[in-house]
Amino acid sequence: MVSLGKVLVHDADLVRLICSELAVETDPHKTDELYCLLRAVLKDDQEEVEVRMIFLAGRYPYLFLASESKAAA
Repeated sequence: MVSLGKVLVHDADLVRLICSELAVETDPHKTDELYCLLRAVLKDDQEEVEVRMIFLAGRYPYLFLASESKAAA
């Protein structure tokens, strides 16, 4: 897992590879395919983070309640 700014990416090498191919690609059809692949990779990462957060919130609810109360203050 690699942090890119505020976004956590589990397969950062794949994202870099897709982005580098997008930067030089001139064929519109291939570009569309690469954008779809990039969206799928990022969506998969997002879903994995959501599943992990649900697990952690269930396992350690006091940590999430404490952070919510601090945010409300």
